[in-house]
Amino acid sequence: MAPSSPLRVGVLVVTSLLAIVAILWLLFVALLVSEPPECSLPLTEMGRAQCDLARERGDHSMLPSYALAATAALLAATTGAAWVLARRWAWVPWIALVSVPAVSLLGLFAFTPQT
Repeated sequence: MAPSSPLRVGVLVVTSLLAIVAILWLLFVALLVSEPPECSLPLTEMGRAQCDLARERGDHSMLPSYALAATAALLAATTGAAWVLARRWAWVPWIALVSVPAVSLLGLFAFTPQT
C-alpha cells in the first residue's frame, strides 16, 4: 500500500465536499420533480384545484425522482469507494474528482423532465 500524500488527501476532501453538495442538490431536485408541474405554485383556489386534478389523473411519472435519488446514492458509494481505494492506487482520487461533478451533471440533465 502506498503512503497517503497530503495532496491525495486534499483531493479526497475536495471530492467529498463536492459530493455532499451534489447529493443534496440531486435530492432537492428529486423532491421538486416528484409533484406534477401544476402543483409548483398553487397560491389560489384555482391553482389548488388544478393541482388536485393533476394528482387525481395520476399521469405524473415518479421515474425521474427515483433516478435522481439513485444517482445521489451512486455518488455516495463512489466517494466512499474512493476513500477506500485511494490507499492502493494513486490515481483513484483524481478519477473521483472528475467523476463526481460529471455524474452529477449527467444525472441532472438526463433525469430532470422538461416542462
